[in-house]
Amino acid sequence: MKRKRRTRPCRAEETPELTMTVETREFLHEGMVVLTAEYGVPSAGGLAPPVTARLNRYCGALVRECARYAEKTLYPLAARTHAAALEEGRLLPPFRLCLRCAADPPDREKSLTLRTELTEQLHGETVTLRREDTFSLRDGWPLL
Repeated sequence: MKRKRRTRPCRAEETPELTMTVETREFLHEGMVVLTAEYGVPSAGGLAPPVTARLNRYCGALVRECARYAEKTLYPLAARTHAAALEEGRLLPPFRLCLRCAADPPDREKSLTLRTELTEQLHGETVTLRREDTFSLRDGWPLL
């Protein structure tokens, strides 16, 4: 038997209160910083509890996935690259990973758009990935 979860619809006077949190982590290899990862995402408040929980869970999942990518993929690459550069007598700037998530003000249809930008700076090259996700403020689910 399926259970249907009830959510309280968003009232007209409700607007999201978004607080930006920024977390920075440095990865060391032989005492040197080889990778800097920065995660900046909003945390929502001021809405119905299920809506707030869904938006915060989405942003938390972005940070966890980005942190896992930094630790499992970029850090080993940065450590190998810096070790090879040190053997050749060169110093390289640390690799950098930056996740930024910003929200547009809600529109009349009671939806909120989150803009996400992930920037990697490796070997002097910069790669940026951008995406937008729109969420209903009535129930917190993504709109397609």
